[in-house]
Amino acid sequence: MTGPEAKAIASIVTTVIGTGITVYGQMQQAEAAKNTAAYNAELNRLDIEQNIRNREIEKVQDKKRFYLQQEKNINLDMPLDFLYADLESFEYQALVKDYNVAQGNQTLEAKARGGIYEGDVRSQTARNKAGGSLLGGVGKGIEQGSELPKEYQLLGG
Repeated sequence: MTGPEAKAIASIVTTVIGTGITVYGQMQQAEAAKNTAAYNAELNRLDIEQNIRNREIEKVQDKKRFYLQQEKNINLDMPLDFLYADLESFEYQALVKDYNVAQGNQTLEAKARGGIYEGDVRSQTARNKAGGSLLGGVGKGIEQGSELPKEYQLLGG
């Protein structure tokens, strides 16, 4: 087989290989989008855990500093009203710090979930492109196959 038949067959083979490579690459992109989103979400969740651990450490340190200051104030014969007000201020500041950590963690969790959603969308987009590439390649292969003489056509022309 030489001439136009060989050229048509080479063209069909090239189309099939090219389509296969394109579809494979798009499916890899889909998988990478999901994996990247999951990885980034895990990093955000590790940050949340670290924030909680850091806050627990900070609470212990704050209490130590507060007790030391209270002991100093008692030794200075500070009135009880002053000591009580100082305690209320300490407790309020602790609640504010807890709230700030919780808000930061909530933002990180929302970012993790948003990233996973975006990864799913990118993944599905890549899969849709792969399906389109596959259909386009099949269509082009059929078109090229119709250029072959009848004895070489797979679909009977």
